[in-house]
Amino acid sequence: MMLEVLVANLSILKCSQGTIPSSLTIPPDNSVNLVTTGFPIATAAHHLPLVNILPFSMCKSWYNPTVLAAGLNLKPKPLIPFVDEPIPQPCIPMTFEKWEDGSKTTTVKGQSAVTMTSKCKCLWQGEITPVISSQFIVQAL
Repeated sequence: MMLEVLVANLSILKCSQGTIPSSLTIPPDNSVNLVTTGFPIATAAHHLPLVNILPFSMCKSWYNPTVLAAGLNLKPKPLIPFVDEPIPQPCIPMTFEKWEDGSKTTTVKGQSAVTMTSKCKCLWQGEITPVISSQFIVQAL
């Protein structure tokens, strides 16, 4: 059996369409915390935009209407979507579906725990994945 690394509050995420990493925010009312840090464990249900999943600075997906508008309105010559390089615009995650590929062994309040192999889809075709688990943050004494 493979060791699962759980994801919790303040874990670092990346989006395939974002320009910089972001962090995951899990409310303290989760009732199940990591032993190592005391941070609440993330579950499949912690996918809410701007609540759990914070912006990744800028979005570079042609599927994002603001990115599309910036390219099409470029003067003097508009860009060709999906051919030309997009003009990144401020990221607002659109993560309306639960995390996929959660833990096979750990659940919290009936929801599978998020692991380092989990994925969350953004409406703008971004794939959000954990890159650093807060399970490994060491608190200074």
